[in-house]
Amino acid sequence: MMNRLPLSDEQIEHIRLYLSGQASSELQEEVESQMAHSTDFAASVEEFRFLMEGLKSIHARDMRAKLAEWEADRKKAEHSQKESEETSGGKVIGFTPWMSYAAVAAVALLLIVSVGRWNDWFGSSPKGYDQLLAENLTDVPMPSLLRGGNAPSDSLSIWYRTGISYYSMEQYQEAIYYLEKCVEQDSLPDDIRIGSLDLFLGVSYLQAQQTELAEKSFDKIPDTGLYKIQKEWFLALTHLQAHDTVLLKQELTRISSQVKHPYQQKATNLLEQLPQ
Repeated sequence: MMNRLPLSDEQIEHIRLYLSGQASSELQEEVESQMAHSTDFAASVEEFRFLMEGLKSIHARDMRAKLAEWEADRKKAEHSQKESEETSGGKVIGFTPWMSYAAVAAVALLLIVSVGRWNDWFGSSPKGYDQLLAENLTDVPMPSLLRGGNAPSDSLSIWYRTGISYYSMEQYQEAIYYLEKCVEQDSLPDDIRIGSLDLFLGVSYLQAQQTELAEKSFDKIPDTGLYKIQKEWFLALTHLQAHDTVLLKQELTRISSQVKHPYQQKATNLLEQLPQ
C-alpha cells in the first residue's frame, strides 16, 4: 500500500473553505473535480470533514485526549501490520491510515492556529457583550427577608418594601417605580442599611437596560461597608452593558487581582471571554 503524498498548505486551505461552506463556486467545482479524479484527495477531504465535525462537538481538551487515543491506535495498528508482514513472508497487509492522518493534522492545528483564527476556521464564534451580560446577570444579590406585621407603616417603608418585593420576583420595572419613590424622598427607612437601596435599584436598572441610571446608582454606594464588593462587580457589568471595553477591563482587572474577592473567579473568566 502506497503512502499518500502530503497535502500542500493551499490544498488544506481549499479543503477548509469547501467543508465550511465558504468556498466560491469556482473553488467548490475545483475541489469536487479533484475528489472525482483522485481517491487519495477524496479520502483526505473525508478525513478533514471528520476532524472538523469532531472539533465542533467536543472541547479542545477532550480533543487532545482523543488524539492520544488515536495515536495509540495508530501505533498498535502499525505494530500489527509489522507482525503480519513478518508472518506472511513480507507481504504488505494494509490498514486504514485515517487515524494517523487526522491526528497529525489536528495536532498541527492545535499547535499553530491562534484562538481567533481557530474560531474563524471552525465556526466557534466568541461570545458577544450581550450574551456575556445575560450569563452574568443570572446571579444577583437578594435582600434579607422582610419583616412581618410589626414593620413600619409609613409611606417610605411601604414603598421600599413593595419595591423589594417586586425585585425579589424579578419584576424590575415595578421595582424601579417604587424604589425611585424612596430616592425622591432622599431618605431611607430607619431599619435599612446604607447602600441597599442604591444596590437593588442599580441592579433593577441594569436588568431593565437603563445603563446610565444603573451606573449612577452604583456610584452612590460607599466605597467601604457592606455593599462595596457588589458595587465593584455590578459596576463592571454596567460597563459590559455599555460596551465600554476600557472601563470594563480596568474594573475586571482590579477585581481579578484580589485573590479573596468573592467575584475574583467570575471577573477572571469574564476577562478571558471578552470579544477581541
